[in-house]
Amino acid sequence: MYCPKCGFECTDFDKFCKNCGNKLVELQTTEEQNNNYYENEDNNGTMTKCPYCYSEVPKYAKKCPKCGEWLERDTPLGCYTILSVLVFLSSLGIFNLITEDGVTAFFISLAVVFVLWIYFIPAWIAEIRNNPSTTAIFVVNLFLGWSLIGWVIALIWALSGGRR
Repeated sequence: MYCPKCGFECTDFDKFCKNCGNKLVELQTTEEQNNNYYENEDNNGTMTKCPYCYSEVPKYAKKCPKCGEWLERDTPLGCYTILSVLVFLSSLGIFNLITEDGVTAFFISLAVVFVLWIYFIPAWIAEIRNNPSTTAIFVVNLFLGWSLIGWVIALIWALSGGRR
């Protein structure tokens, strides 16, 4: 069977294309057929387990053919780390000029980074979970997060979006 979207060759037991993640039209839903297929396939290190449904999937698969979850993480977590370091260094420089005490400026800068990290937890969760509304959640978090209601709404929205 070939994926109608990208033309990748899929097995008759796949529910989703391993290449693009498109839902396949012809579905074989019996778990025994799925398990028999993967047990009979040459498993010389080319198979891995899906972290969501624990079924055997080929290592090159981008999406689990059984449950449909993405297996590769598209979102690097480095952007928030870099942002945190930049905020820390800039606030360290600013507070060092104001207080003229390096130790006090260091602890104030740590506090600023920690408060901003808590403030932007909903946007961070949305990005980690590959939520399709990540940008909107960030905007709600940025402009309405100062009110506890806006922050809670952004957090619930980030957690309810599901992985894509």
